[in-house]
Amino acid sequence: MKQLDTFRLKLKRYNIHFQYNENLNQIEIGKSLNNNRKLILGIVLLSVGLVLFIVATGLLLDIGPSSKLTKKLFLLIPIGVMYLGGAEIFKYIKLKKNNKRKIISPTSIIIQEGEETHIKKEQISDLDYFIENVEDTGEPVGSLYLLTKPSNEKIILLTLYDKDYKYLKNDLIFLKDSIKEYMGL
Repeated sequence: MKQLDTFRLKLKRYNIHFQYNENLNQIEIGKSLNNNRKLILGIVLLSVGLVLFIVATGLLLDIGPSSKLTKKLFLLIPIGVMYLGGAEIFKYIKLKKNNKRKIISPTSIIIQEGEETHIKKEQISDLDYFIENVEDTGEPVGSLYLLTKPSNEKIILLTLYDKDYKYLKNDLIFLKDSIKEYMGL
């Protein structure tokens, strides 16, 4: 199935686990593959930025009066490093939602997170997506979600980050349409 291979490649691009079980006719997605790297990178960047900020502040106090531009530039580097570290930690927190194991079959979706949530095809009223710009990172974040009947409860299946809004939107539309077609919604 070419569409399943494309589905797998789209998820691989975002480092999200994909597995298709032919015997059970089920797709398993979830478990973001680089979550721990993001957390470690964020902590390292925050730590390095903090140390650089303390060193830069100490050096500026020793230098005495100098140009204000030099002081600003000297302090911007550690602040920028701390900002990048915070952004990585924020992504880690958002992507932690992807660690829920989701099993999609033509008749239902099972979300495994401590306890198992079983959503039958008849309980799904729609599958859609939304994209928002996150102020902390400046990158668009897209989420694929389903609406349940009759309560119209939103259940997020996937959260994706990308630097390019256009690619993110195209990927979310493809994933949404593929799941709808697979389940016959």
